Amino acid sequence: MAGVWLNATGKRADLVEQSLAAHALPHFRSKPVALDQLPGVLAAADIHLITLNDAFVGYVLPSKVYACVQSGRPVLFIGSADSDVHLVCSEHLPPERYRRVDVGNPQGVLYALMELLALK
Repeated sequence: MAGVWLNATGKRADLVEQSLAAHALPHFRSKPVALDQLPGVLAAADIHLITLNDAFVGYVLPSKVYACVQSGRPVLFIGSADSDVHLVCSEHLPPERYRRVDVGNPQGVLYALMELLALK
């Protein structure tokens, strides 16, 4: 069994939390932590999830990308293959520890999660 730790704020994080609750999926929600606590949060995760709406490709590179890569944990990126997130992860993570799925592909997300959780 896997659970989701949602360490985020905002309208979309609210929607994710509501969807997890509506489907009775195990989850915990906390607010983002101070930078000095971030290494502990990153080490606690079995898999890191990074999402980027296609409209932000070329404009946004979430700062957590580098920390997630440095953590040594597997990464699932939901976003475009044209993004800098994909570039950083594909160049700095072993192929077996990185999966990318297009936005709007829930079946792909399911398969990627199953593959990455099987690494444990």
